[in-house]
Parts: sequence; C-alpha cells; structure tokens
Amino acid sequence: MSYNIEKTTKGSTQHKKPVALMEDLIKTYTNEGETVLDFTMGSGTTGVACKNLNRNFFGIELDPDYFKIAEARINAVTARPGGTGKQQQTGDATMTQADAMAEIAAAKTEWRWADLSGANLSGANMISADLRAADLTGANLRDADLSNADLSWADLSKADLRGADLSGADLTGADLRYTDLRDANLRHADLSGADLRDANLTGADLTGADLRDTIGRKRKIS
Repeated sequence: MSYNIEKTTKGSTQHKKPVALMEDLIKTYTNEGETVLDFTMGSGTTGVACKNLNRNFFGIELDPDYFKIAEARINAVTARPGGTGKQQQTGDATMTQADAMAEIAAAKTEWRWADLSGANLSGANMISADLRAADLTGANLRDADLSNADLSWADLSKADLRGADLSGADLTGADLRYTDLRDANLRHADLSGADLRDANLTGADLTGADLRDTIGRKRKIS
C-alpha cells in the first residue's frame, strides 16, 4: 500500500498527509460513531477523513489561519450512509468555506505546501502569494487575482482558473493537467516545465509567457 506524500520544507509546520492514508488508519483503529482526537490538526485532513467515515472528531490547532481552513474543509463534507463523505459544492457549507478562505487570503500570503484542495477561492485577492508546492487540486480560483504569485511546483490539476489573473506568476513545473484556464491572464507568466496536458487554454492571454519545456501544450489554445 502506498500514498503520494509530499515532503515538507525545512521549518515548515505543514506535515501534510493524504486523506486516503488517514481514512485507512481510522478504519483500522476505530468504528463508526466513535471519536477521534487530533491535537495538531493543521488544515483538518484527519477531520475530513472522520467526516467521510462517520466518526466524531475533535481537533486542536494553534495557528488560527489553519484552524479556519480546517473548519471550512470539514464543514464542506457531508457524511453519507455507508461511511462515504462527499464534498459539497453548493449551499451554506460552501459559503462558509468561501468566506473563511477570503478572510484568510486577505491576511496571509505564505501558503507553501498548504493543502487547499477543493477550496472555494473564487475572486480571492492573492497577489504575490507564496503557494510553492501547494495542493490546489480541484480548487475554485475563478477570477482570482494571483498576479506575481509563486505557484512553482504547485498541483493545480482540475482547478477552475477561468478569468484568473496569473500575469507574472511563477508556474514553473506546476501540474496543470485538466485545468480550466479559459480567458485567464497569463501574460509574462513563467510556465517552463509545467504539465499542460488536457488543460483548456481557450482565450487565455499567453503574451510573453515562458513556455519552454512545457508538457502537452496542444489542446484548445486560441
């Protein structure tokens, strides 16, 4: 059994763990209806796994920004009979998540190695944010301002970046597979080495962008 676990940078407090790993541990050592405590919960991965598997959860986190992220992620999961959770994309939970993310984005600029997968950051102001190696898989970043942000080696696969401002952003080595970049502003962005397989770049502005060594830059570019 193997999991895709990213390494953390020196001094980083984000000891990231895949939800699948935590689910396997929770299923092994607990039963449905029991309670799990995580006293260093970070961005709430253990809580998400508990909600997915119909376990009760108590989480403790010192960093108020990560506490808000964890709360939003956990609230965005609806447990279903049979122990399978589903991320909500509409309704009050999404609004709670969006509000929390917007508040955090306005006050925090460093997101290295952060787990923001599935986050609703539509319209967020994240100018010059440090998102190196962040997990933004499936995130909603529609119309977000990410100009001059550092997204090198970030996972943006299946993210919604329609209309986003990525001008001057560093996307070196970023995973952009199946990413929706329609009408995005990528002027003078550094996309060298990025994986663009099956990305939708219809209407995107790539003026002055660095496209050296990109992978799969073939589909839907006008």
